[in-house]
Parts: sequence; C-alpha cells; structure tokens
Amino acid sequence: MNEPQALAEVETYLIHVLETSNPPRDVTKFDITAAARDFHEITGGWDVRGAETAVVEDVLTRHGK
Repeated sequence: MNEPQALAEVETYLIHVLETSNPPRDVTKFDITAAARDFHEITGGWDVRGAETAVVEDVLTRHGK
C-alpha cells in the first residue's frame, strides 16, 4: 500500500473513532491529517486498527484544536 492510501485509511479510522465514541466527538475539532501522520511517526506503521486504544486516544488528544 502506498503512503497516500495508508494515510487516508488512518484518517478514515480516526474519524470513525471520534464519531462512534461515547459521546461522539466533533471531527472538526481535530487535525485528523496531523494525527494520522503522528501515529505513523510514533508506531512506525500504518496499522491503526491493530493499535492499542490508548495510543489512538493519545494521538487524537494531541491534535485537538
């Protein structure tokens, strides 16, 4: 998978996490692209679905607007 495709998949998953959280969070209050790139830097990969919940939440928290 190429990087743009992988980045788009991580962004989509992060949006899903925000929209399905309890309560749902406003996606516009987060820099999703920066969070996706940060996730890749932290983990060295693009497998956000296999990541620990704490890692995903930490990345999202750091990129809230």
